[in-house]
Amino acid sequence: MSMQVVARARAAGVVVSASVTFFVEQTVCAVGRVAGVVGGEAGVVDEGVGPVVATPIMRWLHDMEGPIELFNQTMVVQAPVGVAEADVVVVVRGLLDRHAMLRCRVEDDGAGGWSLLVPEVGAVDARACGARCGGVDRGGGWSRRARSWTRRLGLMLRALWVSSTGQLVLIVHHLAVDGVSWRILLEDLNIGWAQQSQRSAR
Repeated sequence: MSMQVVARARAAGVVVSASVTFFVEQTVCAVGRVAGVVGGEAGVVDEGVGPVVATPIMRWLHDMEGPIELFNQTMVVQAPVGVAEADVVVVVRGLLDRHAMLRCRVEDDGAGGWSLLVPEVGAVDARACGARCGGVDRGGGWSRRARSWTRRLGLMLRALWVSSTGQLVLIVHHLAVDGVSWRILLEDLNIGWAQQSQRSAR
Protein backbone atom coordinates (compact mmCIF):
# COMPACT_ATOMS: atom_id res chain seq x y z
CA MET A 1 0.00 0.00 0.00
CA SER A 2 2.82 2.43 0.83
CA MET A 3 4.28 2.02 -2.68
CA GLN A 4 0.90 2.92 -4.20
CA VAL A 5 0.76 6.06 -2.08
CA VAL A 6 4.30 7.00 -3.13
CA ALA A 7 3.44 6.45 -6.82
CA ARG A 8 0.25 8.54 -6.63
CA ALA A 9 2.03 11.29 -4.71
CA ARG A 10 4.81 11.36 -7.28
CA ALA A 11 2.26 11.64 -10.09
CA ALA A 12 0.86 14.69 -8.29
CA GLY A 13 4.33 16.26 -8.00
CA VAL A 14 4.94 15.37 -4.36
CA VAL A 15 8.06 13.41 -3.40
CA VAL A 16 7.85 11.08 -0.40
CA SER A 17 9.94 8.08 0.60
CA ALA A 18 8.19 4.83 1.42
CA SER A 19 11.13 3.49 3.43
CA VAL A 20 11.41 6.60 5.61
CA THR A 21 8.07 8.36 5.57
CA PHE A 22 5.55 5.63 6.26
CA PHE A 23 7.58 3.69 8.79
CA VAL A 24 8.87 6.68 10.76
CA GLU A 25 6.24 9.38 10.37
CA GLN A 26 2.94 8.16 11.76
CA THR A 27 0.53 10.98 10.90
CA VAL A 28 -0.50 12.91 7.79
CA CYS A 29 0.89 16.12 9.28
CA ALA A 30 4.24 14.47 9.96
CA VAL A 31 4.40 13.13 6.42
CA GLY A 32 3.62 16.61 5.09
CA ARG A 33 6.61 18.06 6.95
CA VAL A 34 9.09 15.69 5.28
CA ALA A 35 7.51 15.57 1.81
CA GLY A 36 9.10 17.50 -1.02
CA VAL A 37 7.83 19.03 -4.24
CA VAL A 38 9.13 17.99 -7.64
CA GLY A 39 11.17 20.91 -8.97
CA GLY A 40 11.06 22.65 -5.59
CA GLU A 41 13.69 23.18 -2.92
CA ALA A 42 13.52 19.65 -1.52
CA GLY A 43 16.99 18.75 -2.83
CA VAL A 44 18.16 16.19 -5.33
CA VAL A 45 15.71 13.39 -6.10
CA ASP A 46 17.23 9.97 -6.73
CA GLU A 47 15.78 8.87 -10.07
CA GLY A 48 17.32 5.40 -9.79
CA VAL A 49 19.70 5.87 -12.73
CA GLY A 50 23.18 4.33 -12.78
CA PRO A 51 24.80 1.22 -11.26
CA VAL A 52 22.61 -0.93 -9.02
CA VAL A 53 24.11 -2.92 -6.17
CA ALA A 54 22.74 -6.46 -6.22
CA THR A 55 20.57 -7.20 -3.20
CA PRO A 56 20.94 -10.46 -1.23
CA ILE A 57 17.92 -11.97 -3.01
CA MET A 58 19.42 -11.02 -6.39
CA ARG A 59 22.69 -12.73 -5.45
CA TRP A 60 20.73 -15.78 -4.32
CA LEU A 61 18.92 -15.91 -7.65
CA HIS A 62 22.20 -15.59 -9.54
CA ASP A 63 23.63 -18.60 -7.70
CA MET A 64 20.64 -20.82 -8.44
CA GLU A 65 20.96 -23.58 -10.99
CA GLY A 66 18.55 -23.63 -13.88
CA PRO A 67 17.15 -21.22 -16.49
CA ILE A 68 16.88 -18.11 -14.33
CA GLU A 69 16.47 -15.94 -17.43
CA LEU A 70 12.94 -17.39 -17.59
CA PHE A 71 12.17 -16.41 -14.00
CA ASN A 72 9.54 -13.87 -14.97
CA GLN A 73 5.93 -12.96 -14.36
CA THR A 74 3.37 -12.50 -17.10
CA MET A 75 0.20 -10.43 -17.17
CA VAL A 76 -2.33 -10.39 -20.00
CA VAL A 77 -4.35 -7.17 -20.15
CA GLN A 78 -7.23 -6.22 -22.40
CA ALA A 79 -6.59 -2.95 -24.19
CA PRO A 80 -9.40 -0.41 -24.65
CA VAL A 81 -11.39 -0.55 -27.87
CA GLY A 82 -9.64 1.19 -30.74
CA VAL A 83 -6.08 0.78 -29.49
CA ALA A 84 -3.58 0.22 -32.31
CA GLU A 85 -0.01 -1.03 -32.31
CA ALA A 86 1.33 2.53 -32.43
CA ASP A 87 -0.59 3.31 -29.23
CA VAL A 88 0.94 0.27 -27.55
CA VAL A 89 4.45 1.52 -28.35
CA VAL A 90 3.69 4.89 -26.76
CA VAL A 91 2.22 3.33 -23.61
CA VAL A 92 5.08 0.84 -23.21
CA ARG A 93 7.55 3.70 -23.65
CA GLY A 94 5.77 5.49 -20.83
CA LEU A 95 6.18 2.49 -18.52
CA LEU A 96 9.88 2.25 -19.36
CA ASP A 97 10.44 5.95 -18.74
CA ARG A 98 8.52 5.99 -15.48
CA HIS A 99 9.92 2.83 -13.86
CA ALA A 100 13.70 2.70 -13.70
CA MET A 101 14.04 -1.02 -13.00
CA LEU A 102 12.17 -1.87 -16.20
CA ARG A 103 15.14 -0.31 -18.03
CA CYS A 104 17.72 -2.21 -16.00
CA ARG A 105 20.44 -4.09 -17.88
CA VAL A 106 22.01 -7.20 -16.36
CA GLU A 107 25.42 -8.43 -17.48
CA ASP A 108 28.18 -10.70 -16.23
CA ASP A 109 30.54 -8.64 -14.08
CA GLY A 110 33.51 -10.89 -14.87
CA ALA A 111 33.87 -11.89 -11.23
CA GLY A 112 31.15 -14.49 -10.97
CA GLY A 113 28.31 -12.09 -10.32
CA TRP A 114 25.95 -9.67 -12.01
CA SER A 115 26.53 -6.11 -13.07
CA LEU A 116 23.27 -4.14 -13.03
CA LEU A 117 22.91 -0.75 -14.65
CA VAL A 118 19.85 1.47 -15.12
CA PRO A 119 20.25 3.78 -18.15
CA GLU A 120 18.74 7.24 -18.49
CA VAL A 121 15.10 7.82 -19.38
CA GLY A 122 14.63 7.26 -23.11
CA ALA A 123 17.67 5.00 -23.46
CA VAL A 124 15.59 1.84 -23.97
CA ASP A 125 13.70 1.63 -27.26
CA ALA A 126 10.11 0.58 -26.62
CA ARG A 127 9.99 -1.09 -30.04
CA ALA A 128 12.95 -3.29 -29.10
CA CYS A 129 10.92 -4.55 -26.13
CA GLY A 130 7.86 -5.30 -28.21
CA ALA A 131 6.63 -7.76 -30.79
CA ARG A 132 3.38 -8.38 -32.60
CA CYS A 133 1.32 -11.55 -32.78
CA GLY A 134 -1.54 -11.27 -35.27
CA GLY A 135 -3.34 -14.55 -34.64
CA VAL A 136 -5.55 -15.79 -31.85
CA ASP A 137 -3.68 -17.82 -29.24
CA ARG A 138 -4.74 -21.35 -30.09
CA GLY A 139 -2.81 -24.06 -28.32
CA GLY A 140 -0.59 -21.56 -26.52
CA GLY A 141 0.74 -19.83 -29.64
CA TRP A 142 1.82 -16.55 -28.05
CA SER A 143 2.76 -18.43 -24.88
CA ARG A 144 5.35 -20.47 -26.77
CA ARG A 145 6.60 -17.38 -28.53
CA ALA A 146 6.90 -15.52 -25.26
CA ARG A 147 8.92 -18.32 -23.67
CA SER A 148 11.37 -18.48 -26.56
CA TRP A 149 11.55 -14.69 -26.67
CA THR A 150 12.61 -14.29 -23.03
CA ARG A 151 15.51 -16.73 -22.98
CA ARG A 152 18.12 -13.98 -22.90
CA LEU A 153 18.33 -12.11 -19.63
CA GLY A 154 18.95 -8.48 -20.47
CA LEU A 155 15.75 -6.58 -21.06
CA MET A 156 13.53 -6.62 -18.00
CA LEU A 157 10.31 -5.90 -19.92
CA ARG A 158 8.85 -7.62 -22.95
CA ALA A 159 5.51 -6.63 -24.47
CA LEU A 160 3.66 -8.78 -26.96
CA TRP A 161 0.72 -7.18 -28.79
CA VAL A 162 -1.98 -9.67 -29.88
CA SER A 163 -3.76 -7.58 -32.50
CA SER A 164 -6.62 -10.01 -33.19
CA THR A 165 -7.87 -9.87 -29.59
CA GLY A 166 -6.62 -6.44 -28.56
CA GLN A 167 -4.58 -7.94 -25.74
CA LEU A 168 -1.20 -6.85 -24.44
CA VAL A 169 1.00 -9.53 -22.90
CA LEU A 170 3.47 -8.00 -20.44
CA ILE A 171 6.40 -10.20 -19.44
CA VAL A 172 8.64 -8.79 -16.70
CA HIS A 173 11.62 -10.52 -15.16
CA HIS A 174 11.26 -11.17 -11.44
CA LEU A 175 14.30 -8.96 -10.78
CA ALA A 176 12.07 -6.01 -11.64
CA VAL A 177 8.57 -7.01 -10.54
CA ASP A 178 6.59 -8.75 -7.81
CA GLY A 179 2.95 -9.06 -6.83
CA VAL A 180 2.79 -5.58 -5.31
CA SER A 181 4.60 -3.95 -8.23
CA TRP A 182 2.01 -5.22 -10.70
CA ARG A 183 -0.69 -3.11 -9.05
CA ILE A 184 1.37 0.01 -9.66
CA LEU A 185 2.26 -0.98 -13.23
CA LEU A 186 -1.35 -1.76 -14.13
CA GLU A 187 -2.55 1.54 -12.69
CA ASP A 188 0.10 3.40 -14.70
CA LEU A 189 -0.89 1.36 -17.76
CA ASN A 190 -4.52 2.46 -17.40
CA ILE A 191 -3.40 6.08 -17.04
CA GLY A 192 -1.24 5.65 -20.14
CA TRP A 193 -4.16 4.28 -22.19
CA ALA A 194 -6.34 7.23 -21.14
CA GLN A 195 -3.66 9.83 -21.92
CA GLN A 196 -2.89 8.29 -25.32
CA SER A 197 -6.60 8.18 -26.12
CA GLN A 198 -6.91 11.89 -25.36
CA ARG A 199 -3.90 12.70 -27.54
CA SER A 200 -5.29 10.64 -30.43
CA ALA A 201 -8.66 12.37 -30.17
CA ARG A 202 -7.17 15.85 -30.66
